Amino acid sequence: GNSSVVMVMAPNAATDSVELLGSYLAGMRSQFDNLDPRVTDTEARLGGKLVSGRRLATRVGPVQVQQDLFVFARGESAVLVVIQGSGDTEAEIAEDRLVRKLLDESFKVVE
Repeated sequence: GNSSVVMVMAPNAATDSVELLGSYLAGMRSQFDNLDPRVTDTEARLGGKLVSGRRLATRVGPVQVQQDLFVFARGESAVLVVIQGSGDTEAEIAEDRLVRKLLDESFKVVE
């Protein structure tokens, strides 16, 4: 499908997890400001572990867009994992479930 996207962002400079997440959320809030984005707590199973994160959700025209954000420390820096999807149709919901199942079975953070 094409409604689920997984992004991994690792800045070149030393950035701690709080700074990385805060910077990403600030950028997305400004981009979606007129769309009234909501940020809530979320969790997902990644690599067999339950991981806490933040969810950014908004509606872009007729499409519900959500990004689940998870930050992992990596040496002196951090890595941001973004799982983006839209859950407007049964097909999109099914695709999101398959992507999350794959991430649960295969995700691994290497320090």
